[in-house]
Amino acid sequence: MVMASDMIVIEIAFALLISYFFLSYLYGKIRPKDIKLDVVSPPHEEIRKSSEAYKGGVMVISHSDEILYYSKSTLDLLGLDSEPTKKSLQDRSIIKLSNREPTDIFTILEEYKKEIKKSKEYVLRGKISRDGKDIPIKILMGLIGKPKSFYIVSFTDLSDELEISASREKDQLTNLPNQNRAIHEIGIEMSKMHSEGRHFALILTSLDNFTDIRAMLGYQKTDRLISDISEYLLDISKKMDSSLYQIARNNFLLMVPDIKTSKEAEGVVKNMEEIFRGLQEYSNSQMHLTFSTGVSLYPQSGSSVDHMIDSAYKALSEAESKGRGYIVIDDNGDFSKGKHYEAELYNEMYEGLKRKEFELYYQPFVDMKSDKIVGAEALIRWNHPQRGLVPPGLFIPIAEKSGIIVDIGKFVIEEAIKQQKRWEIFKFDKLQISINLTLREIESGDVVSYIEEMLNHHQVSPASIKFEITENVAMTKADLAKKEFDALKNLGVELALDDFGTGYSSFGYLKDFSLDTIKIDQSFVMNMKRDIEHQKIVRAMIGIGHTFDLQVTAEGIEDKETYEMLQKFGCDIAQGYYFSKPIPVFEFQNLVRSR
Repeated sequence: MVMASDMIVIEIAFALLISYFFLSYLYGKIRPKDIKLDVVSPPHEEIRKSSEAYKGGVMVISHSDEILYYSKSTLDLLGLDSEPTKKSLQDRSIIKLSNREPTDIFTILEEYKKEIKKSKEYVLRGKISRDGKDIPIKILMGLIGKPKSFYIVSFTDLSDELEISASREKDQLTNLPNQNRAIHEIGIEMSKMHSEGRHFALILTSLDNFTDIRAMLGYQKTDRLISDISEYLLDISKKMDSSLYQIARNNFLLMVPDIKTSKEAEGVVKNMEEIFRGLQEYSNSQMHLTFSTGVSLYPQSGSSVDHMIDSAYKALSEAESKGRGYIVIDDNGDFSKGKHYEAELYNEMYEGLKRKEFELYYQPFVDMKSDKIVGAEALIRWNHPQRGLVPPGLFIPIAEKSGIIVDIGKFVIEEAIKQQKRWEIFKFDKLQISINLTLREIESGDVVSYIEEMLNHHQVSPASIKFEITENVAMTKADLAKKEFDALKNLGVELALDDFGTGYSSFGYLKDFSLDTIKIDQSFVMNMKRDIEHQKIVRAMIGIGHTFDLQVTAEGIEDKETYEMLQKFGCDIAQGYYFSKPIPVFEFQNLVRSR
């Protein structure tokens, strides 16, 4: 099976193959007649080895549509028995691009010649119809030789890559969708229910004393118990037309539609407990199965996916702190965690930093004129060994309160700058990385010097990095924020004001602060389709930003209609789930290549 790292190696190998062809042609080692079809003479054996090491198909095509070279794997991928020709490929139109009739590589090349000439390479995704089934592929087309004498085309079978991507969003034991899928799917459902004026509940339930149970039952029997729990919950979810996710080893999340009140939510949980009585075969005199449950209600508990999941986690934490088998429901969005849980999470964060449990995810910024990805916001994620992927809204407030956010912030700054350097080394697309700064980091007094140290140490262009602070932070510590912003500006980095429009102060700071960008808060953007007043507010914000010669970014774009509306308003940059949720760096790089 091809892993993510293997895909990078394959693409680097392909890039080296292009370079080899180019240099060989440049120095006269290869002439068109030398690489006629699949006949490669001994001096050019390296070409054969390079292409044969590449698992996908490789073809070199002249401007007159003559196939000068093809790798053997090309025949397998395209389902050919003999030497390919233009006619044989056109007779078998087996390549499917989105919303189009099946076609062939020569027709595709002709259509995209202008785009290929503009850049070093051009990437398309589609399918090949072979043996009665569709195989997902990536087609990479480029020009080699001087002056750009041949087209080189590669075909990559994406079946394994897509299978790996899908497996990342499922629990390996139960095959239930995990938290990554939950965040994405609940976000979509939330938008739909909001437009329909409907309510829902998130019910997060956890098996009590899981560590002790695992010690008593053993590994295999514990796995069977978790599988049985998932089967019971799956049956419940189908009866209630709800969605079920496995958030961690023993944490399950139900999204139940049309639950408005705490009483209704409690009724659902009580019904779950009755059904769980069927699991008592696992109970004995020493062990009795109980479940703690936390519930959040929409819209009472929050207006975003993160808020809703965070509220459910907080409610579960409170339930667990009370003992076994408790239910706690957040029905007002103002839920507080127990002190014990905060201390526990703080200690785990501290250890997590040392154990490298944190990583950066990237959410793309899309230029609204070119529709291309031009940057990304770097967002911290915590892969806890027991809790799974801990929501940022759960651990970041505790990190800020305790002060460990300064250490986490330094990790984010260095990792983002290191990633930018990797992209520079491998000549990846010119992208700008945006990094969030918290009030604690600004108050620490050494954040600017640390940023300068990292930029110098990794030799990264300051202009390729942007720092964001929220409007609230800017207003809470206006003098300090201005001082730090001025110091950052002197380093050459760019600066953005996040959550623009949520504060209550005047617009004077747009002139006083050394800003480059304002980011319109998602609460305004997400309601644009349904509320003409929000449209007016967003349009006014864009106008204000442009009046001060600032770039304007809109957050929280979830559909095409909102995107096109913002384009008409003259917004510059777009961000939101319509393009992509925050994703790991390898997935982000693939996303950039595919657009």
